[in-house]
Amino acid sequence: GQFLDDRHSSRFRTLLAHNTPVQILFERGNPSAETQKIMKSLLPSTVQEGLTAGSQFWNASKTLKTLIEEGYFQDKENSNSGAVLPPVIRSMTAESDSLGLTPGENSELALSALGCCVFYLKKCIIDKEILSMAKFEE
Repeated sequence: GQFLDDRHSSRFRTLLAHNTPVQILFERGNPSAETQKIMKSLLPSTVQEGLTAGSQFWNASKTLKTLIEEGYFQDKENSNSGAVLPPVIRSMTAESDSLGLTPGENSELALSALGCCVFYLKKCIIDKEILSMAKFEE
């Protein structure tokens, strides 16, 4: 996701204080020096892994395409119904795209972050197991 913050990164610091992550995946070269400094100082024992843009840290379009093509959310009772995105992810697609392959205006970063997670879950060979639960919250 994304949010506006002040020059002291107060919201980001609060987010990390209230939700201490075990692992952080980020696009290599993308976090600012200030953001990296905050993560290192507030989360010294958290695993922080930089992923390559494009091949590992996907853009929003590649994320949507992969979610649909891999069939993570197929209806198990009616396997001929095709891929259906969970409501939260569907709400992040462009209204004009009935196939759900075009990201919505304000959802590019969130879908890209989701793509990074999907890549990592695939790497750990647990993508089908986790994503098929379709538990997403806004």
